[in-house]
Amino acid sequence: MINLLPPETKRQIRAGRVNVVLYRYCLLVFGTALVLGGVFALGFWADMNDRSLAEAAKTENQAAAKPYEKTRAAAEDYAKNLVVAKTILGSNVSFSTLIFGIAAAVPQGVVLNALSLSTTPKADTPIDITGRAVSYERAVSLKNSLEASPIFEKVSIVNINQAEPNAQTTDIARKYPFTVSIKAQFSKGQSPQGAK
Repeated sequence: MINLLPPETKRQIRAGRVNVVLYRYCLLVFGTALVLGGVFALGFWADMNDRSLAEAAKTENQAAAKPYEKTRAAAEDYAKNLVVAKTILGSNVSFSTLIFGIAAAVPQGVVLNALSLSTTPKADTPIDITGRAVSYERAVSLKNSLEASPIFEKVSIVNINQAEPNAQTTDIARKYPFTVSIKAQFSKGQSPQGAK
């Protein structure tokens, strides 16, 4: 079969066929975009719906848990206390033995006011000891007695002060007018961590 169509007409027919194919591709792309947009919109709607359901369930659960707030707080306090007890029992701290040893080193004419002990002291951290004494010499003898005991080493006096009596002075302050502050470091094996 011989094609007698002029070349211009042939070009027009080929361009028309290409246009039909491109038109179909455009329809396919547009249809695919519509389907994907619908899928994304449906997914977004489902996600928002799930989120609102989860928020409602959370609010409902919080309202249901409200009466148990005190119980939960008590349980948390109990758990903290158990951690502290485990720490103390795990380190074999015997403060009573240590305190009796310190009390035995206190000379007559001196009383202790405060003593700082910790369950987790560092080996070279000094503790603070404050007390009252009947005289300056007795305050110095507290330092010497603590230094002579096997419990402490590197005992030093921070200060010794004499309080002037007045109308508001307590009986103990009248009997023991000198206040003494001492820093002392535990001997090796004598710290609360090493105490048995």
